[in-house]
Amino acid sequence: MKKAFKSYFIAGLSGIIALASGILTNLFSTIFTTQRNFILLIVSLVIATIVLLLIKWRQSIEVDIDVDPLRDAVAEQQHAQRGLIVFLSLYRPLGGKAKSLTAEQIRQAAMSLDYRSLDLENTANTTLGHQIKAIKSHLSKLEHCWIVGTRATGAGKTQSLNYAQVFVEYVKREVAPHLQMHYGLDYSVELDDDAIVCRDTYRLVKKIYREAKKLGFKKDEINTDITGGFRAMTIGAILACLDKDVDIQYIGTIYNEEGNPTGEAFPMIVQYQPKIAETS
Repeated sequence: MKKAFKSYFIAGLSGIIALASGILTNLFSTIFTTQRNFILLIVSLVIATIVLLLIKWRQSIEVDIDVDPLRDAVAEQQHAQRGLIVFLSLYRPLGGKAKSLTAEQIRQAAMSLDYRSLDLENTANTTLGHQIKAIKSHLSKLEHCWIVGTRATGAGKTQSLNYAQVFVEYVKREVAPHLQMHYGLDYSVELDDDAIVCRDTYRLVKKIYREAKKLGFKKDEINTDITGGFRAMTIGAILACLDKDVDIQYIGTIYNEEGNPTGEAFPMIVQYQPKIAETS
């Protein structure tokens, strides 16, 4: 992530306020005879200065957005992180041998950790393929991965937590045996009202950032992939990333003339940096 604007703004604002206070102190101390009136004036002027600067700041800030597609091993190596948050989608076969499985056979395969029957090796054949691709793109440096799943609000409802363990089994055996995987109920969001899902996702992602910090991670050493999950989860995660000033990852593609995805999917790193807008 590029340098955060917030710290520079606060430092500059503090300096301006301090300078203004000093000048006003020298100027008005000779005019006002009572200490009370003098203090009231200084406080009022400082508050007015802060308000005006905040209004001006809000009106003159733009955001630079850079998107770096990771189309090859060199780009992946350059952007690889020690930590990654991944949103686990509901499992659904898109093609290949798993397409012929019944719902019960899929459930049994997940329970018995039979990732080969679920065809997880072929990332284009299931809805979990993008999450696997996201993990693979960071393998050169990746140490910890947080799997954010969904849990159902009632018996019999579908939840991605049902596939978390078989997903982890595949990653540990076939992709990255060294990887520390964090998953389960403590890393899940209950599917209910979208407003609640958005809020709970925001809180969970921030909680994971705090965990990563305790593990010794700097904020530019962890990334969040928002490809999986539901729309409300995506919004909550983006807001958490903005709040923590960290980059966002998404598995993208190229579209043909009809607007359909075509070609190999690839990770994209989204970086953003606030800047002062040029005034005409």
